[in-house]
Amino acid sequence: MKQLRRPTALVPLLVLVYPAPAAAQEGCANWGSEDFFSRATAEQVRSCLEAGLDIAAPDTLGVTYLHVAARVSRDSAVIAALARAGADVNGRDRNGRTPLHEAAGSRSPAVVSGLLAAGADRTATDSYGNTPLHLAVENEALAVVLRLLEVGANPEARDDRGETPLHRWAHGGGDGTVLTVLLAAGAEVDARDDEGGTPLHAAARTRGAATISTLLAAGADPEARDGRGSTPLHAAARGGSVQAKVAAFLAAGVNANVRDERGMTPLHVLLSDGNADPAALSALLAAGADVNARTMDGETPLHTNRDPASVAAVVAAGADVNARDRGGRTPLHAAAGNHSSPLVAALLAAGADVNARDESGETAVWKAARWGSNPATTTLLVEAGADVHARAEEGRTALHATAATSREPGIVTALVAAGADVNARDDGGNTPLHGKSRGRRRGPDPAVVRRLLELGADPSARNDMGEVADPAHCENWPNREFLETATVERMTACVAAGQDLEARDDGGWTLLHHAVSTADSAAVAFLLEAGADVNARDLVGETPLHGAVRARSPATRTRLLEAGADVNARSHDGTSPLHIASSRSGPAVVAALLAAGSDVNARNWMGAAPLFGARSEDVITALLEAGAEANLADAWGRTPLHLYAGYGPRALAPLLAAGANVDARDLRGRTPMHEAAEFESASVIAALVSAGADLDARDAMGNTPLHIAWHNHNSVVERLLELGADSTALNDRGRVAEPRTCDNWDTRLFREYVDVEGVRECLAAGWDIDAPNSAGETPLYLAIGTWRGSGDNGAVALLLEAGADPNVPDDRMMTALHRVASESDLTAVTLLVEAGADLNVRDELGGTPLHRATVNDAADVARALIDAGAAVYAADRSGDTPLHWASRGGAGLTITVLLEAAADVNARNDANRTPLHSAMQGPGSSVEPVALLLERGADPAVRDVDGRTPLHVAADQNDDRAQILALLAGGADPNSPDAQGATPLHRAAAGHNLVAARVLLEAGADANARTGDGDTPLHRALSSTQPRGSPSLAIPFNAPPRLSTRNSPDDLTAFDRDTALVAELVRGGADMGARNGRGETALEAAARQGNSVFVTKLLELGSPGEPGLSSTTPSAIPVCDWATHIWFTEAPIVSLEGCIEAGAEVNVLDGWG
Repeated sequence: MKQLRRPTALVPLLVLVYPAPAAAQEGCANWGSEDFFSRATAEQVRSCLEAGLDIAAPDTLGVTYLHVAARVSRDSAVIAALARAGADVNGRDRNGRTPLHEAAGSRSPAVVSGLLAAGADRTATDSYGNTPLHLAVENEALAVVLRLLEVGANPEARDDRGETPLHRWAHGGGDGTVLTVLLAAGAEVDARDDEGGTPLHAAARTRGAATISTLLAAGADPEARDGRGSTPLHAAARGGSVQAKVAAFLAAGVNANVRDERGMTPLHVLLSDGNADPAALSALLAAGADVNARTMDGETPLHTNRDPASVAAVVAAGADVNARDRGGRTPLHAAAGNHSSPLVAALLAAGADVNARDESGETAVWKAARWGSNPATTTLLVEAGADVHARAEEGRTALHATAATSREPGIVTALVAAGADVNARDDGGNTPLHGKSRGRRRGPDPAVVRRLLELGADPSARNDMGEVADPAHCENWPNREFLETATVERMTACVAAGQDLEARDDGGWTLLHHAVSTADSAAVAFLLEAGADVNARDLVGETPLHGAVRARSPATRTRLLEAGADVNARSHDGTSPLHIASSRSGPAVVAALLAAGSDVNARNWMGAAPLFGARSEDVITALLEAGAEANLADAWGRTPLHLYAGYGPRALAPLLAAGANVDARDLRGRTPMHEAAEFESASVIAALVSAGADLDARDAMGNTPLHIAWHNHNSVVERLLELGADSTALNDRGRVAEPRTCDNWDTRLFREYVDVEGVRECLAAGWDIDAPNSAGETPLYLAIGTWRGSGDNGAVALLLEAGADPNVPDDRMMTALHRVASESDLTAVTLLVEAGADLNVRDELGGTPLHRATVNDAADVARALIDAGAAVYAADRSGDTPLHWASRGGAGLTITVLLEAAADVNARNDANRTPLHSAMQGPGSSVEPVALLLERGADPAVRDVDGRTPLHVAADQNDDRAQILALLAGGADPNSPDAQGATPLHRAAAGHNLVAARVLLEAGADANARTGDGDTPLHRALSSTQPRGSPSLAIPFNAPPRLSTRNSPDDLTAFDRDTALVAELVRGGADMGARNGRGETALEAAARQGNSVFVTKLLELGSPGEPGLSSTTPSAIPVCDWATHIWFTEAPIVSLEGCIEAGAEVNVLDGWG
């Protein structure tokens, strides 16, 4: 749901001092101040007013004398005197607060009564949606709470976050009487805020056990789940006073292993806090907390743990210190990646494997090195035997990782002292000094450069692309690293040697762009004096001035303007420097650009002027005073008022004062009022209504703002109704703005807003409970997971009692039982089974409810279905049994249930594949499913119709190292051929599965095995790579094609990592001279396809040359064939010029026209 978060702190009390006129009588000193009104009597107020003092207009913050009096006075007569003198009893300050809000927070029932008697609105909401009752409860002002409830204040009113007064009490939770009063007035003890949290969630996060116990005694649901699936126990496991809070929930019977939507248990949460309460940990363990429970990412509590002191206790309770998550990472990987040396030490002491590799081949020392800031962590790992020579993807060592990402030279020192090769080469020939990471130059940091050079790094080393390692070398001029490491003397020498000042990096940046972005004023001055183009454009058309505004450097900005920077330069998407300043800077920067001649109404590609992006009231005012058009419409017809309707009332004031049209319509027919409803801004709605906006304006679909508010289930509905919105208005689809009518039963809104009692009323009105909607869904089907106002599945039980048919299928042939099984709803499953639901009914895929229960690893649902008679051997349309489904989804718990129910571990589907084949097709979240199947007798050598074993399937699709290792450990043959003679290594090579190829080679796979047509794995790696265009690039919308200005194919190889697989095969013993059935070597096959990248790589690796073949140049890439490929977008400009000179047709159409 879209919403704007309010600030965490409310506005502080203001001490307002209004100087009294000279005519003021004695006793009126400090008239209007807090000091005056805290002491004044009604008689004094009347005397001062009679003496000529007035009630004054609101100050710049919107605060009136009545606000001040309501906050500090305890005399209702004072309030009455001000009201009779004309004070606006419902006036709002800048934060939307009325005097009644102030009184409610001050614990003065007399003042509250006085304001109410004078006409104060008890339902008024401030800018954050707070009613006076919210503030009275927050301040535990019992007498005020009673008075407000007495006059009809809504105990279920919601603020902008959907919190009720009861939520607010739970945050404070001192006075149990306030709770009793709210509940007696009808407050829902399990009311949900916008994130699905109940008051008990709030209390568990912020308060102690006493508040929790009070709520539990009042009937709060201890197992309620918020929008993230978290229970109050999850919330209690984080923060202070954990032990008592956790104990309270465990005593209430909450399951210690309850999981949220990410699979986190309370133990995961407790340990992730970094300072776990030992008593709370003991309580959870004593209650049966599973120390090896897995999240959706396969993480155990030790993976999420941040507390070194807890490691020993958790391991002693049976935790696997070397457990692997979905990415193959162990808890030691996680601790090292967090650079926590105490946690690393604790895990090592508990037996963690210091050289365990994840699926990318990274070890713990590799993790510690990347982005490392703590040499002590690296030293600990090295002393424990970490292999500093271990290589991860692309052949990169830990020293490569730290050089590319870290700013800590101490890590370099520690690695080199342990024997790391300071000049080690990765698969691209990069040394650590190159600072390359995933094909891009990211570093090194200047301090790291110095340390590498001190320790013997070769500054003249060149990688496979010919790039020199020393970042301060003149050849590296366009790179940021050159700017960071080169001295002025070096820069001067480069210029003297003929260095092109306009040389560009891969993003089209010149060195001036880099200098501006880092606010290096000395470098900016040097470059401008040397003649650098102050208006040079990068690949997206931005000039250095764009960067200077973004970097918020006044000195740099001034220097650029003095040097002739174009203040109205536009990027390719039309963004000017003023657009950037308006959205990111203050009024001073905006004023400077306007003074320099910026066009205040310049439009970008969306048709938006700088005013559209301004976020500061001062900036908005400055732009309007400079001539910005308040009613300018963008490409979608939106005016600034449409946009600011989502950002609160402060931005509205200057726009309204400038004549902004409150009923302006965009291309969807929406007004600012619609936008305010969409973004849940009650205060903006009130301000727009005050300015004359149409509360019932209709958009192009006939929706009023109330329709929009209902549709988003947001918190402004009540405010709109209070202001008079028409709840009976029909949109163009005939839907009324009020969704709770029974005619709307098949809408999401009806299900979200109507409680069980509403369903009962519809039944009493003659509702056809088996009538399907357009998707074939009946009320029973739609009730699943909703309408739980009176307990879980209350509506489901009610409909079944009324005779609803549980076996009516929807358009996908799914019944209600299919749905509840897939949603892991055991209560609803029980209700439906008892009502006669068909346990073995088939959906459009042929799946039964038991198949569907495997989707979310709903083991308890699967067990219940089996106990009720569901067929364990049922096959879907592809012949897959529930065990196939569970294995493919990595559902370890459900696999266990199915195997216990005698499911056939070697059942064959229509392709002759077993559940073990299916497990290899899955997401690789855990090694557990593979291990379970193998333990129960799954055959790792079984073949499908194509002769492929589970290992073939894994090699083709699965990059989970741990799963593949488990399969090999279970007896899988790495050299078993399929029907075409292809081994798993052939499949890994053809699929470019680098992880699988590495594991297979380590397990003894034959790098020179032949298929039936004579191909080796190396041939398959090359032949499966068709000539292709460049990958999608992250270029802003409407930007022109990305053109490289260098004669280097570096951009291509930076994206195309298939060369790493080729290098891995060659290192594993692949014969580059081997010929296939066509008589081709791998080199010839690559050349025949025009694959210059592979030709170059094979020659670099030592492949025997062929006549006429040499390391290819960029011109060998088929950039001119732009009707077939999009390589021209990456090609050097000289290559494109060559295409045109060769007669290439620039207007030729591709296959899509």
